[in-house]
Amino acid sequence: MAQADPSAPAAGTTSDATAVDGTGGLDEIVVTAQRRSENLQKVPLSVTAVPPARLEQLNIRSVDQLQTVTPGFVFNTGYTYSMIFIRGVGANFPNAGLEPAVATYIDGAYAQRGFGALYDLLDVDTVQILKGPQGTLYGRNASGGAVLINSSAPTDTLEAHATAEIGNLDHRLLEGVVNIPLSETLSSRFAARYRDDGGYVHNLATGHDLGGRKSVTARGRLAWEPSPDFKAILTFQYDWNKGSMAPAAERLGTTTTVNDLTGPFAGYNGRPIFTCTGCDVSSFPDTQSPVRRFYDTDQSESAIRGRIGTGGRSYFYNLQLEGDLGGVHLRSVTAFRNQRDYGVSDLDFTRALLFHYGQFSGSEAFTQDVTATTDITDRLHAVAGASYVHDKGYFDLTFDGIGFRQAAAASPSGILPSGGNVVITNSYSAFGEITFEPIARLKLTAGGRYTKDKRDITGAFNDTIVSAFGLPAARFDGPAISFNSFTPRFVVAYDAGAVNLYASYNKGFKAGGYSTPALAQPFSAIIVRPEKIESYEIGAKFASADRKLRANIAAFLYHYRDVQVQVVRLDLGGSIVLNGASARGKGVEADFQYQPVPWLTFFGAASYLHARFRDFPNGAGAGPTGSVAAPVFANVSEDLSGFPLGRSPDFTGNIGATLSGTVATGWKADLTGNVRYSDRYDFSPGAGGPLRTDFQRSFTVADISGNVGPDNGAYSIGFFINNLTGEKYQSFRQSAAGFGAFDYVAKPRTYGLRVRASY
Repeated sequence: MAQADPSAPAAGTTSDATAVDGTGGLDEIVVTAQRRSENLQKVPLSVTAVPPARLEQLNIRSVDQLQTVTPGFVFNTGYTYSMIFIRGVGANFPNAGLEPAVATYIDGAYAQRGFGALYDLLDVDTVQILKGPQGTLYGRNASGGAVLINSSAPTDTLEAHATAEIGNLDHRLLEGVVNIPLSETLSSRFAARYRDDGGYVHNLATGHDLGGRKSVTARGRLAWEPSPDFKAILTFQYDWNKGSMAPAAERLGTTTTVNDLTGPFAGYNGRPIFTCTGCDVSSFPDTQSPVRRFYDTDQSESAIRGRIGTGGRSYFYNLQLEGDLGGVHLRSVTAFRNQRDYGVSDLDFTRALLFHYGQFSGSEAFTQDVTATTDITDRLHAVAGASYVHDKGYFDLTFDGIGFRQAAAASPSGILPSGGNVVITNSYSAFGEITFEPIARLKLTAGGRYTKDKRDITGAFNDTIVSAFGLPAARFDGPAISFNSFTPRFVVAYDAGAVNLYASYNKGFKAGGYSTPALAQPFSAIIVRPEKIESYEIGAKFASADRKLRANIAAFLYHYRDVQVQVVRLDLGGSIVLNGASARGKGVEADFQYQPVPWLTFFGAASYLHARFRDFPNGAGAGPTGSVAAPVFANVSEDLSGFPLGRSPDFTGNIGATLSGTVATGWKADLTGNVRYSDRYDFSPGAGGPLRTDFQRSFTVADISGNVGPDNGAYSIGFFINNLTGEKYQSFRQSAAGFGAFDYVAKPRTYGLRVRASY
């Protein structure tokens, strides 16, 4: 789309760390946040755009690493889920029946849900993070924002490059890209990556290292451009990944006392509530008192014991058609994704075979998106479009533990309890937006999108699970549900020359659906209403005349209703989703790039966020119940009004710099360093329950990367160090009623060398 704009830079020239010409200065960055190609500094919304050169300089290989340069953006992973939060708005467990609250578009196609390898960044042209609700232009499930990932398109030039990395913790990476023109109108591009990372959490029980991950991504693109007015790009991409989870767990083998409860739970202080009768943990010395942390799987020979971990694969087909017809620019994106994921866990954290289960999910999703843009007059511009989504998602569980094995032994089938749900979604939407310039420099934008969703659910369970959970039937057809929504957008923008000012109102919604796994009736317990958000934003974007300084600032306020909140209920199969909360968020964000001389660039950003539940009386978590004399750890309810939203740190920020230039005759080098800070935040509302264990303390992470090679770019040798100081922090933490709390530990210091060759 950027190439279709004659005033825009050519693809591949959008680095914000290189000079436009010999006089120095920051390059223009072109984004498609408003469904048309525009200079980032002219777009009236908060956007973080990271071009390929910056990705290389920061050694960013996947979307989660964009946290290092995007304040207010939190990306966590757990089980098979990818959890994206922007300004405190997101979703923990987007199962079949409900999607994430941050929409992801890959090469123009909406991805219903994500998994591990989906967010790897391979041979990308642009990555854009749109903050705040994007309900008009990007539709349902964009109440928190949107992530736009665009792959590099085939060109008419023969080129190739390859990268190899080796590092500590058994890190290995091989990557290659080749672009081959086939004729004057036909060209192709192929990219592939293999990555292998070893484990970094040592299992004291088995002696194995956990946290390792392998992934493969392969993409082929074919572009046909018979005339300047028409272009077609066909894409196929395959993603595969497999890994072992890397949690530490709070031991249940001895008692753990509670000392910091207040209010109605104060009486439990000093009481032991974690217990595990008959658990053999005597061989592990206490190293952290009073709670000792380790991870242990049971020592059974269960059928799934060797698959403790997560994984998945995805097949992605995409056809983009783009052309001009009578002054109207048309774009069609047709896509199909077949996705399968699994996660197998032992959540009792003991050597006993207690709570062992396998989770298997996936979907077959077809999406169609059509957009038309036109300049009606010099001062009147319009965009209109329509979208369709058909998704068949499933979520299955298999239980393997002492009680479940006993149930299987007593069942006529003798099969472990298993079953799941299938949810079919059909979503239709149409949108339009008009921008009018009544006087020079002043632009008024008004638009909206109407969306209609239809869903239905079925459940199928074997006889063993029907008996174990006391279900009324092995199969059920749940009620079909539908939701309608209108999400408007209004913007006032004024171009004052060096500064662009704007004020906007946006509305977004996250589709309603079902809380899965849904075992049986009553159906009212599994229906989740849509959540809605209204956001107000004002901002200013500055670019100096000499192109040496670029700075942006935005202030926002949002009202959040019927918030969909996930809480852990292992007694109901894993997690459930609740409605009923209202919340409000407000904050300020700022970012800058400054290039005082051609060989030095500074960059940084900061975000202040105050996001709190205003009314959440039906909050839930895990905590002490029963008598004060003999409390147990179980599911509890509490009023979470006034508590912060999950994954919403009050302050986040980063500061960095790049040195680049000639180091010797015929040789060039670059060196980039970046430091990121995050305040404390809760992983879930109420930090998991009255014990308040599910939170991340404030932390600081520093990264550094560099390269050196000949001026002609034929090859380069580089290095990287991530988490330079070895900061200890978590990527996920959760309390599970009946068992305890566990966390996924983030990676320690990683470092390595890379070699890159280009043709």
